[in-house]
Amino acid sequence: MIVSYLSFLPLFYGFQHLLDIIYTSMTKRTINAYSFLGLLDLCIFVVFLANILITYAKNLKGTWQDFPFISNKDRAMIYVRNYVNSTYIHEEALWVILIVIMWVRVFYFLRYNEYLGKFITVVERIVREVCLFFVFYII
Repeated sequence: MIVSYLSFLPLFYGFQHLLDIIYTSMTKRTINAYSFLGLLDLCIFVVFLANILITYAKNLKGTWQDFPFISNKDRAMIYVRNYVNSTYIHEEALWVILIVIMWVRVFYFLRYNEYLGKFITVVERIVREVCLFFVFYII
């Protein structure tokens, strides 16, 4: 049950841009709405929101409405049954997409650190091995 509560946290990637808009309007600065980081955060927001909607609309299918009348154990069994029997939406694919996007975000923030310049060149040289590991992970 704690996993479903923690799945709401990445939605703040989308909500943080509201604060950026407020800050730029107060300081009379311009905001670049189409920056790479902004679009990356939008992708994170959309994929996590899709995962939450799939969980509540497909896998839990009405059990969240009958909260006091159904136990957590019964709700878990319904969730697992719907998760295993799903044929058209694979949540594993969503999680793989999210992991890749989060790693891209981490490497994007590494470019801001001047002291890790040598580390970034090492990472650039092992990108082939990281991609090979990712292919083996998918297989």
